[in-house]
Amino acid sequence: FSGKVTSSTLGLISTIGLGLGFVIAVSSFLAAVTERRREFGIMSSIGLADEVLYFFLVESAVVFLTAFVVGVLAAGVAVALVIPGIATVTAWLQGAAVTAMFLPAMAIVGALVPVHRLLQQRPVSLLEAR
Repeated sequence: FSGKVTSSTLGLISTIGLGLGFVIAVSSFLAAVTERRREFGIMSSIGLADEVLYFFLVESAVVFLTAFVVGVLAAGVAVALVIPGIATVTAWLQGAAVTAMFLPAMAIVGALVPVHRLLQQRPVSLLEAR
């Protein structure tokens, strides 16, 4: 019984953490898009709108992969320090695998939401924005 309680509690905590991480990543990409509007306006005006999308997908993949590695390592260390009885290598690998399943979808959606908003605007309006 205690294994199920511990498993469900850790599952709930990791789901909340995954959701919050996704919201933070999307908001940071929205800020990045806002800061680089003029750059993307120039790129779009010379016909490089597809490259803007590709640029953000690659950036998103790098950011999410780095966050995944740092998050999984930090979570493993935190659980090992706080609850050493459940911190096994198998449990850590299972948690990393479950999180890794969501990684590609989160990276793509995390980049597409801000870029979609950017590409809906005309290049001229992006160039005149401050």
